[in-house]
Amino acid sequence: MILTGWPVEPDSAVHAASAMLGTRLRELEKLQKRTTENTARTNQGPSAGLLHRDGSHVVVDIDDRLVHVRKADPDYVLILCAAPASGGGESVVVDGYRLVERLRSGAPELYEFLTTVDVDVTSRNTNPDIQRVPRVCRMVEWTRGGRMIVRVAELAQPMPRESRWDEHEQLIQAYVDVLATRRR
Repeated sequence: MILTGWPVEPDSAVHAASAMLGTRLRELEKLQKRTTENTARTNQGPSAGLLHRDGSHVVVDIDDRLVHVRKADPDYVLILCAAPASGGGESVVVDGYRLVERLRSGAPELYEFLTTVDVDVTSRNTNPDIQRVPRVCRMVEWTRGGRMIVRVAELAQPMPRESRWDEHEQLIQAYVDVLATRRR
């Protein structure tokens, strides 16, 4: 959700989450500030910067109590724009569910790959601002509750020692190309 018309204050995101979710709101992650100065670029285009999610779910035991340090995929992300960037600053929001459904019928081989083959989604990450936790997963998968997770592919690569590396690399690139056409 992109918030407009809210005061430019950290609590605005909290109030918006409360207004949107009501009693369904259970937990908030730490608020993150993102500026044009800390948005990195990769050799394959702009990275997701501080909004990056690599799907890692990290839980630590502190005094016999399990604490979630990172949640893999949040159900909601709220963005409050304090001031538009003077240059660039474009944001892309793609309806991943609709995209995946279109791939199911329009590109069944790509759909099958995205939903059944594990890939390495973090090893190409060279951004020092993002703590890299090795992560292997599918580009499209479902939570235990049935919610679809659709990941971007800008840093994905085939699994190490994959016998069909070239084929998998081509399918990942095909997905990158599909996502790039949605950005125009």
